[in-house]
Amino acid sequence: MKLYLKYYGAQNSADDDSFYHLDVPLETFIVLVLYRYLEINPSNVVVHFVQCKATSNVLRVVLPRSMIRGNQSVNFTDATNTLPNDGDPALFCQLPSISIESINTIVSGLCGVCRRLTKQHITTSKKAEGLLGFKGNTLVAPADASLWTKFCEIDIIRCVEDVLSFDANSTTTVPNELGQFESHLLQPLKSHNIYKLINLVNNVRISSDEEHRKLVGVEQRFDFHANH
Repeated sequence: MKLYLKYYGAQNSADDDSFYHLDVPLETFIVLVLYRYLEINPSNVVVHFVQCKATSNVLRVVLPRSMIRGNQSVNFTDATNTLPNDGDPALFCQLPSISIESINTIVSGLCGVCRRLTKQHITTSKKAEGLLGFKGNTLVAPADASLWTKFCEIDIIRCVEDVLSFDANSTTTVPNELGQFESHLLQPLKSHNIYKLINLVNNVRISSDEEHRKLVGVEQRFDFHANH
């Protein structure tokens, strides 16, 4: 399995020659953090850093030089001008991406790559099965893109990049995305089976808001705050 990650530049560490500094976008940083956190076996998932022209805010990561010298678990590809004609098809997808040669499959995009790395970890550690949720479908792409999905996968990433670029010595405004997130958290809890809950708690049989309003006794009415 090959993991392709975007990077913008590399340089030696000025303080310690045993480390290598890479300038990467936020998506690459997130995937690398997950890769290290899950302790993915480098022999199972080989990392390929693909050099591209910088188009967004840059974060710096540090790699031990031992991972690069004489080790095939980390590779570098220059794609600043053109991609190699004989390159892996995953190189032509939106990075980050994963090429799974055993089943001729390519996974592209931040959420898809994070999910695939987590599934790889679960195959070697059964105790980690809960990482992808009760049904194992966390980070699965939705059938239709919603506003909330766009916020989680696009808007909030752009917001974090903007926050990272703030100048501490200048006057800045709070990003709109933070206000949207706060507003969303202030919304009342939405429950698709709310009337089933009302029937269970108050021992009544209703199926609509109109029937709920017609309940005579106050004790029969559902206290949304007490049962939140």
